[in-house]
Amino acid sequence: MAKLNIVLHEPEIPANTGNIGRTCVATGTRLHLIEPLGFSLSEKHLKRAGMDYWKDLDVTTYENWEDFCKRNPGAKIYYATTKGRHVYSDVQYEPDCYIMFGKESAGIPEEILKENPDLILLDCNLPDGTGFDLCIRVKEHMQVPILMLTARDTEMDEVKALELGMDDFMSKPFSLAVLKARIKKLLLKEEKNVRLSSNGVTIDKNSCKVFRNDQEIVCSKIEYQMLVYFVENKNQVLSKEQILSYVWDSQGKYVDDNTVSVNIRRLRAKIEVDPKNPELIKTVHGMGYIWKEGKR
Repeated sequence: MAKLNIVLHEPEIPANTGNIGRTCVATGTRLHLIEPLGFSLSEKHLKRAGMDYWKDLDVTTYENWEDFCKRNPGAKIYYATTKGRHVYSDVQYEPDCYIMFGKESAGIPEEILKENPDLILLDCNLPDGTGFDLCIRVKEHMQVPILMLTARDTEMDEVKALELGMDDFMSKPFSLAVLKARIKKLLLKEEKNVRLSSNGVTIDKNSCKVFRNDQEIVCSKIEYQMLVYFVENKNQVLSKEQILSYVWDSQGKYVDDNTVSVNIRRLRAKIEVDPKNPELIKTVHGMGYIWKEGKR
C-alpha cells in the first residue's frame, strides 16, 4: 500500500519532531530524518520527550542530503518553503510522494531548492557546448520545462529544439513582456499536466511512475509512453500507426509494428483486473485501440 512520506532536513527541536512522529504513527506515514539532528535519538532522550511510541514509527535516518537522494532515487518531493509559488492545499499529492521541511531556524537550504527548478531558460550557444546537448542531458534526469533562447533564427534550429523535447523556442532579440508571458504559460501548462488520472490509474509525469489504486506499477519505457498516450487521448480510437508515431525515441528510431501488440498485451497484464477481458485498453477490430473512461 502506498504511503505518504515526511522528510525533516536537519531538525533542531525534539518536541517538533516528536509531534510530527506521533502524527506519522497515527496516519501510517513514513518519517525520514536527515542528519545532523539537533538532538539525540537515544532511548533515554526519547523517553524523556514522551516519545514512547517511537518504536511503532516507520522512520529512517540519513547521514546527509546526498545519502537521502542516493537511497530514494526518483522521489517526487514537495518542498515546504516560503519561496514556493503555491500553498500546500493547492496540491494533489501522489501516492508515495515526499513532503520535505527544513530546519526550524533556516528552512530548506537554497542549494537544494536550486537543484529542482520549475523551469529552465537555456541559451543555444554555451561556452562548453550547445544548448541542444545540455537539453538531452537534462531530460535524461528530470522532467522540467525548457525554453530555448537563441540568436540563430533558423527553421532547422527551431525544429531540432522541439524534436529534442524543448517546450518553447524564442529568437533574439525578443520582448521581455513576451518572454514573461511564455514563461507563465509554460508553468501553468506544467501544473496541469504533471499528473494524469483515469479509472484508478495515476501517472506522475515528473517521476515517470504509474500507480493503480495506490499500488505502484513498474512499466518499461515503451509501456509508459503508450499508457500516457492512451490516457491523454481517452475515449478516442488510436490506430497502430498513431501509436507507433508517438512511441519514437529521441534518435529517430522506429519501434517495429509488432511492438504495439506486444506492449499492449504486457500493459494489460499490469493494469487490467482481467487481462483476457480488458476493460481499460479495448481492441476496436480493424481500427486500433481505445482507453475507455468510466470502467473500473
